Amino acid sequence: MVNQNIQNGATPRQTIENLLSERAKTRPGGEAVLFRNRVVTWRELYRLARNIDLPRGKIVYIGTPSTERPSIEAFRCIVAYLACQVKGKIAIFGKPGSLSPTLEQTLNDRAVSGEIYDAVLFTSGTTGEPKAVLSRQSARLQSAELHAEALGAVESDRLLLAIPLHHCFSLTANLICSLVLGATLVIPDDRHSASIIKAAEEYGCTVLNAVPTVFSALLRTQERDKRDLSSLRAGFIGGSPYSPDFFIEVNNKLGLSLVPGLGQTEATASFTFLPYTAPLEDRATTAGRFGRGIIGRVDKRGEILIKGFCVAEVLNGQNVENGWLHTGDTGHIRDDGLLVVNGRLKDIIIRGGENIAPAEVEGAITAAFPELREVVVFGVSDEHFGEEIACVIAPVPDFDIKKGIRELKTLSSFKIPKYVYTVSELPKTPGGKFDMVKIKAMFPNA
Repeated sequence: MVNQNIQNGATPRQTIENLLSERAKTRPGGEAVLFRNRVVTWRELYRLARNIDLPRGKIVYIGTPSTERPSIEAFRCIVAYLACQVKGKIAIFGKPGSLSPTLEQTLNDRAVSGEIYDAVLFTSGTTGEPKAVLSRQSARLQSAELHAEALGAVESDRLLLAIPLHHCFSLTANLICSLVLGATLVIPDDRHSASIIKAAEEYGCTVLNAVPTVFSALLRTQERDKRDLSSLRAGFIGGSPYSPDFFIEVNNKLGLSLVPGLGQTEATASFTFLPYTAPLEDRATTAGRFGRGIIGRVDKRGEILIKGFCVAEVLNGQNVENGWLHTGDTGHIRDDGLLVVNGRLKDIIIRGGENIAPAEVEGAITAAFPELREVVVFGVSDEHFGEEIACVIAPVPDFDIKKGIRELKTLSSFKIPKYVYTVSELPKTPGGKFDMVKIKAMFPNA
């Protein structure tokens, strides 16, 4: 059954400006954004978006929230992004100069093409050079509807902004989802786990969408035991791999119905979905089904390909062939249509001719040693086998983890990491993902 809020929300012909204007007219005193004890109504938010001064031209660099005043900066980004939509400009989530003059000219040409674009976001760059991705407003709105449906979200929900807006997942599943529903967006004082937990209780948040590292931090913080989180009921997890055991732990300990989703910036956020009411085992072990309006398949190499409204344009390089977006993820589709993700194609370790998925090794280690907080596995060059397996764990455990991994019975011997390192902390991107470029640089001679 389609949620009535969704039914009356965005349509393929709808625009963000029209939706924002509609919210200001039909719910002028409704709570649009809450932060630092401030209530911003839909009428006020629309007024701010209309009245803010923006630079001339069709593209506007709106930057990313600073760490000095996180909640205030996050709200500034919200207003700047919405202002761009109201005034017919393309928002660039980056600093001036993030795009070359050639790409800026390409954007100016796109802005007068008749298609309505909302923003340029940059991929996380966790494994290489970030891509500049140009997305369409219609795709953003349709994707937000699919996210809201999977969450069973309604107008009375309060969505907690636990990851920054320049993360595609957050822009779609938090800000635009709240706009489509007419729901409330809550901004915590900062992105520290204690502040997120505090905001969840004080504002009675009902939806929490986040990446695995954020959920991991929330499980560890002592603040969780001091707060009443009974208002939380559902949330998406995505952005990087996680094990089924971790999914179930988050689901049960935070007391919310966790929803899986496979996505990327090039696909306007998640492109697979599963309702929050689906069986826990299916939610924990699969990424769900391809969303409405999205066609997906797995090719002979095991790579997941998609086509449909959600596919965005990569300005500085393209991974679309005949309309099919090569996601770089590998997996298989079960007989019931649910997609199981194995890992990243370019992350596959080929050791002596054997293909090894880092996610499988990470999952086996975290299942055997649940007290470990963060485990990252990757391939390193080896003269004999071509590649060997390296594993980095943080923080340093209080037992002999190297011996424990060597004696693992749940992995074939050729999948046991040769190199095991322990560090106090693993570097992450601003969006909370592991920064694989920096992690690998820490161990150049592995």
